[in-house]
Amino acid sequence: MIHTAQFYLMLEPSEVSDLCKKMGENIVLLPNKLDSRFVGIKTAFRKHGHFWWMFVYVDFIDLLGKPQISEKDMPAVRCKMDEYLTYLFGASDKELILTRLDYRLDVVIPESDHRKLLLKLYRKTAEKHGFKKKYDQYESTVYFNSKSCRVVCYDKMEERLAKGESVQPHEKDVLRYEVCLLNRHLNYMKRQYGIEKKIENYMKDDLWKKYFNGNVCPIFYRGNYYKIMEATKIIQNSSLSEKDKKKLREFLCDVSRHGISGVMKLQEKSNNKSKYSKYLVRKYVDMLEQLGINPILIPKNSNISISNKHIDNPIYSCVVFRDVIK
Repeated sequence: MIHTAQFYLMLEPSEVSDLCKKMGENIVLLPNKLDSRFVGIKTAFRKHGHFWWMFVYVDFIDLLGKPQISEKDMPAVRCKMDEYLTYLFGASDKELILTRLDYRLDVVIPESDHRKLLLKLYRKTAEKHGFKKKYDQYESTVYFNSKSCRVVCYDKMEERLAKGESVQPHEKDVLRYEVCLLNRHLNYMKRQYGIEKKIENYMKDDLWKKYFNGNVCPIFYRGNYYKIMEATKIIQNSSLSEKDKKKLREFLCDVSRHGISGVMKLQEKSNNKSKYSKYLVRKYVDMLEQLGINPILIPKNSNISISNKHIDNPIYSCVVFRDVIK
C-alpha cells in the first residue's frame, strides 16, 4: 500500500546548535550519525534564510521490516517516528509535516518477457492524462508527471540490477505501480478539504484504493491483453451490433499502429475530418473494457509465449483490487 514519504520540520538556529551539541557532531556529519542509528529513516538539513529546515525521508518497508504495509500498521509507524523525534528533541510537541507520499502496488510477474512487453504496451497509452504528461524514454519505466501528482510503472528488479544493488525477496519479478502525491496536492487537500499534512490522514486503505482507481486505472486501462485474432473472436461472440463489431476491430488495429493519442490525429480519407473524437475514443475504450479487452493489443508478430491466449491485466489480477476497482 505505502512505500515512502518525505517530511519536513522547521528549526530555529538555536535548536540546530543544541542538537549538534547533544549528538556531538557538526551539522555536516549529523545526518550520517542519525542515518546509522535509525533503519528506514534518512535525514538532511538545509538552511533557508534565518531558519533551518530538517527534511526526513522514510522508507516504510525498511522502517517496519516487512513489505506488506496497510492501515493497521499505523500504530507501529507512529511508534517508530515518535522514537526518532524523541531521540532528537526529547519530550516535545514537534511533529513532522508531510510533503510527499508514495503509494505502491507490487504485482509479481515471473516471466521477464511479459514485464518487458507490458511496459512496451504502456508506451501506446495517451500522451497526457489530465495534467499528467507521459515520459517513456527508459525501457524499464513509464511515468506520467504533473506538478501535484505522479504515476509510475517500472520493473523493480531491473531497477535494482541497473543500480548494482541486491534484489530483495519482495522485489523479485515485481512490476511496481506507484502514485506519488506531491506537496502541491497535499497543500490543495489541506486548503480545500481541511486534511492536515499528517501521515495518519493518508495511510488509509480506502484512500490508497481511491488514488489508484482515479489515477492508475484510467491511464493503463482495464481489460486483459490479447492479440488481434483473439480479441476479434471475443468481439464477434458478443451481443454488439455488426456495425459496432466492425468499428471496434478497426479501432483496435488503429490503436495498435498509432497508439491512443495517435488515433486522435487520424483523418478520414474521404473528407479529411478527424476519424476519432475524444468522445468516440472513450466510447470504444469503454465498450472494449466491458468485453474484458484492453484497447492496447499484443503485437500479432510477438513470439512471446502466452498461456490462455492472453496476458492478465496486472492491476486487476491482484486480489485486493479485483472486487474494489470497477
